[in-house]
Amino acid sequence: MPASGQRNRAPGAPAADDLGDPGDGTATTGPDNDGIPTDARTGGTAADPDDEPGMSVADGVTARVGARSSTVTKAATPARFDRIHTARTLPPPPQPRDRPTAATVDNRPPVDAPPSAGRICYRRPAYAGRVTKDWYAWHTDYDQPDSALSRRLAEVRDRIAEALDGAPPGPLRTISLCAGQGRDLIPVLATHPRGHDVTARLVELDPRNAEVARRAVAEAGLTGVEVVVGDAALTDRYADLVPADLVVACGIFGNITDADIRATVRHCASLCATGGTVFWTRHRHEPDLVPAICDWFAEEGFAPVAVSSPADGVGVGVHRFTGPPRPLEPGAAMFAFIGYDRLTHP
Repeated sequence: MPASGQRNRAPGAPAADDLGDPGDGTATTGPDNDGIPTDARTGGTAADPDDEPGMSVADGVTARVGARSSTVTKAATPARFDRIHTARTLPPPPQPRDRPTAATVDNRPPVDAPPSAGRICYRRPAYAGRVTKDWYAWHTDYDQPDSALSRRLAEVRDRIAEALDGAPPGPLRTISLCAGQGRDLIPVLATHPRGHDVTARLVELDPRNAEVARRAVAEAGLTGVEVVVGDAALTDRYADLVPADLVVACGIFGNITDADIRATVRHCASLCATGGTVFWTRHRHEPDLVPAICDWFAEEGFAPVAVSSPADGVGVGVHRFTGPPRPLEPGAAMFAFIGYDRLTHP
């Protein structure tokens, strides 16, 4: 599921957590791979073809999911998602016209920006480390059917589709943090019967990835979906769309500190509507933090829906919020994106 800064990261930020997948102490957007081994040249994932992803289905699954409790089911990749984001190679990278600058401090396009600029975050991001990875090229591993990243992407898409299947009638709100190229969310909205009921905002720091996402949105005719270039760690990016029915936070937890994961889980209770669903990813390598993350979600009023087995190596988690919505803290930075490489090799 990519991939993307957060999943705030900047083009080339060192990381390894999601699907697919940096900050002013606030993080930056971009994809990450949750600790999946990466190729140093391409940023792709080295996947074991035999490592089929599975999920612990949690209608009654225990909140603490670890090696000792994991009923695994395999999820098939829905054919309806194959139409979008399935090219074997990426197109030439678009030349961004509107990179964030330090000079402007609001999220409005400058007066001389072209109409296609859209909503851009012009707050200067701060990076928690040296930018070394090309997060645009990193997405190519999604196009390899046997890659771990590709299989995880299929899991996330399945879970988003299931959440839409069970959503109440009427308008729905969705936010995606560190959205990358939107491969986890956009294809589902494009093909699902409820897709046009959704008003969504995808926040991604790398303008090249954002441009790919914008093109996919336009091709799908999703008039209610916008892509914002900015720091996905900042709560203000979502103030007018929360509480949301779907909160996509994939590619973050493998790239930030344990303390920031705990803080982000707490903020999810403000981002998510009662009955809404949070989707997140985290590798299952040692130290396996997934059981603790599940406990943190439980402490904040979330019930588990599905959590991947430790045997999968890569992890997808789905939690539903059962408590009342909480006020969103204005001006807060939920996490600082550091990157899996720097976390494991300081």
